Amino acid sequence: MKKLILLFGLFIAIQVHASPNPGAVSATGTAHSTTFTWTPASQPTGITVAGYNLYCAPTSGGETAVNPVNGSTLITGTSYVDTSVTAGTTQFCVMTADTTGGAQQSAFSNEVTFTTPSNPNPPTLSITSVAININGNNETVTAQWTNSNNVGQHFSFSNGTNFVNQGDIAPASGSFAEQVTVPVGTIVTFSVQDATEAFASQQAM
Repeated sequence: MKKLILLFGLFIAIQVHASPNPGAVSATGTAHSTTFTWTPASQPTGITVAGYNLYCAPTSGGETAVNPVNGSTLITGTSYVDTSVTAGTTQFCVMTADTTGGAQQSAFSNEVTFTTPSNPNPPTLSITSVAININGNNETVTAQWTNSNNVGQHFSFSNGTNFVNQGDIAPASGSFAEQVTVPVGTIVTFSVQDATEAFASQQAM
């Protein structure tokens, strides 16, 4: 692209290079991840492509060039896996190329849309009991639950303001139990979620 600039009564033609955008963006995936691939942006004279940004929206044309899915770190290479998606949702996405230092961002690439599959096997996760045992000024809250999925889990006990105990459990299925000790009278909420996004929560008074 050329621009004409009037300087001291003379018109001077200056060649301006726009930052090139990536092409042929495509998406494939599973219920919990989407893999994007694209062809690299060309690098005309004077332009160095430092990396790429991914922007997504729930509606077509709703993407804006702020808050990329990849955060503040540019994507290098020509593929990216987004693990923030949930099963059974549709997203519309575009890519941009950034020059060195992020000084210039290209126009949007072609828009790609992908619907993550619904979880084919609904998980079975249920809390079987949340019991309280009082000992002096403290009470111990014990939560028991079952999970038929041989996947990782994350549990937490919350007092409404902070997590008073939380942790991760390696992939396994069966019965589980965790506990926490808090001052008597504390209202505690126990929650557990597994890698299939099955979620259960119960409050102990």
